Amino acid sequence: MSNLLRQLSLFRSEVDKAVISYSAWRTFHDQAVSDNSLKVNLNRNAAYWNITQYSLQMSYYMALGRIFDCNGKSISIFKLIKACKSNINEFSKESLALRKGNVWSAEYAKNVSIPESADFETIRLKVKDFKILFDAKIQPVRHKVYAHLNDDSVEEMQSLYSKISVGEFEGVLYFLQQLHEYIWQLYHNGRLIKLEEGSFKNDERITSDFKLIAEKIGKA
Repeated sequence: MSNLLRQLSLFRSEVDKAVISYSAWRTFHDQAVSDNSLKVNLNRNAAYWNITQYSLQMSYYMALGRIFDCNGKSISIFKLIKACKSNINEFSKESLALRKGNVWSAEYAKNVSIPESADFETIRLKVKDFKILFDAKIQPVRHKVYAHLNDDSVEEMQSLYSKISVGEFEGVLYFLQQLHEYIWQLYHNGRLIKLEEGSFKNDERITSDFKLIAEKIGKA
């Protein structure tokens, strides 16, 4: 496996951890708010469900911390972009033709998009904007609530959480999902998709499972 493909796979793993844990927490929270019988039954074992919610929150904050880690040795979004730029030849038609094998044809080649190093520099600048948002509104929670906790953090915990809106937080997750799809499609299919704003959607597998669990608890 090439370093580029390895970095893409590792990045996907971290994004999945953030998306799945956030989807579980959001679904759990929304169900509890909208279903009074569920809320009543959850309160019978409040300690357990509070720990569950706390663990899910910690999971997605820590995953995002790893994704936006600037340490050169860390598995991160920056290392992925660097791998794309330094291994730009792996996006060439010649490399893609070898990967596609019998699927490759002159007709297929006509519709292939080949990125240049400058394209990934443009993406790096987009990532930089999200890094600024992360540093200002997400990292403080990650550092002061989950990674470390001091007297000041306890007093300002609510204000730390309130710095970022749901829309902003989900916008980060949506961008990370899109970025993986963008690079994956270019690498495996030579297909160019647009990196654009959109609405994040909870992972359907998790949403479905949690709704079933909530239904059973609500009827207990």
